Amino acid sequence: MPLRNNKLFYLILLLTLGSFTHAQEFKKVGGQATDIAINPKTGKVFVVAGKNIFTDYDSSAKRWKTFSTRPNNAKSVAVTKDGVVYITSTAGEVFIEVKGKWIKVPGMKTDEVIASKDGRIYAIDTNKDLRQLYNGKWNQLSGQNKITNGLNQVIGIGPKELYARAGDNSFTKFSGGKWNTLNGKPNKIALDHKTGIIYAVGRNKGIYKWENRTNKWILLPGTRKDFVDVAVHNGKIWAVASNKSIYYYDPNKKTADYQGTYRFTFTRVLVFAVEQAMLQKSVDFFGSFGVYANGLTNTKTKSINPLDGAQNTVWKQSKLKATNVHAMFWKTKKYAPFYGHNSTLDRTSQSRYTGEFELGRIREFEVKGETANSNLWFDLQANIKMKTLTYDVVFEWQRLKLPVDKLPMNKEIFFRVEAPRPALNHFFIGFKVNKK
Repeated sequence: MPLRNNKLFYLILLLTLGSFTHAQEFKKVGGQATDIAINPKTGKVFVVAGKNIFTDYDSSAKRWKTFSTRPNNAKSVAVTKDGVVYITSTAGEVFIEVKGKWIKVPGMKTDEVIASKDGRIYAIDTNKDLRQLYNGKWNQLSGQNKITNGLNQVIGIGPKELYARAGDNSFTKFSGGKWNTLNGKPNKIALDHKTGIIYAVGRNKGIYKWENRTNKWILLPGTRKDFVDVAVHNGKIWAVASNKSIYYYDPNKKTADYQGTYRFTFTRVLVFAVEQAMLQKSVDFFGSFGVYANGLTNTKTKSINPLDGAQNTVWKQSKLKATNVHAMFWKTKKYAPFYGHNSTLDRTSQSRYTGEFELGRIREFEVKGETANSNLWFDLQANIKMKTLTYDVVFEWQRLKLPVDKLPMNKEIFFRVEAPRPALNHFFIGFKVNKK
């Protein structure tokens, strides 16, 4: 390959890799659904939940509003290019919403109504034949039904350009008066009426986009692998997971890149003890603390172990070998920024300390694959005790959960472990977080 072509190749490679620097991600929204559709004109989302129809999602309240009157038997929903809403019932009957009432459209039974891009209304009957609604009647089509094993699902640009899942789920296209088998056997297909692009839920339950130029399905970066339904408007994707949760994906909106190695550097421990402040004496601490990482993938929690075989435990001392901390700052008052174990992480407080000892210990966690998402969190846990002149102060087991989006990056902060009795005894664990 000539040098010039080599340079072009590497430039394209760098641009391609750069496009994944801000990986897109499916964001979970409120509510649950068993079916989903989008108004092609406005982009308004409709869902079936509890056998009723909901829309107008409020992202602040994380709630959906009831659409029209409650049918109490809805199975699927479809919306035409003019905003007309159809449903099929659990008994397979078709209804249209007219001025707050659900009017039955008799003549056949089906699992879903199909609203094509050009405004035509289709449905597949119980014999897997395609029918078109015209003048209130479900007319069986001729050429479109000349397909082996019938049809499982159809989406349409117009009567002469349809895409379908055949009876064996093969992805097929109707044009030139006949069906032609394409690539793949998706579980569900959806048409973006705004862009004309086709999307699908694949057999692995991930979301794919159809590439006309190559005749291939392209897996979307950041997709989950537990989807059962999908609807798309102008590139913005709404999908339903197998547990009925609803997710939203905007490919034009850059989201944080969660992939990488997270380094926790434990800098030092600060202490405030009543004996240090009042009697200017040293105190002994023993117990342990550590850091843990957890990711959420396909609704399952996955632990991420520290690199290089390191233990989650960062510091551990027995009572016989307790760490002695001198009263260094009983004359001059010093303060440290901290998060408490019950902190909301929205702000930090300042607290006085009287002694300290150095740590300089590191734990690194490599985050990649399906755990590299906003559900990642780190967990500091401590179980500390302190010797006094008369008895041991038990701080009890405490933890600080740090969601990845609220990590205090590139600055020293402290986790304050508080003794419940007697009050005013504190153990501050200092740490910095960096990502590489």
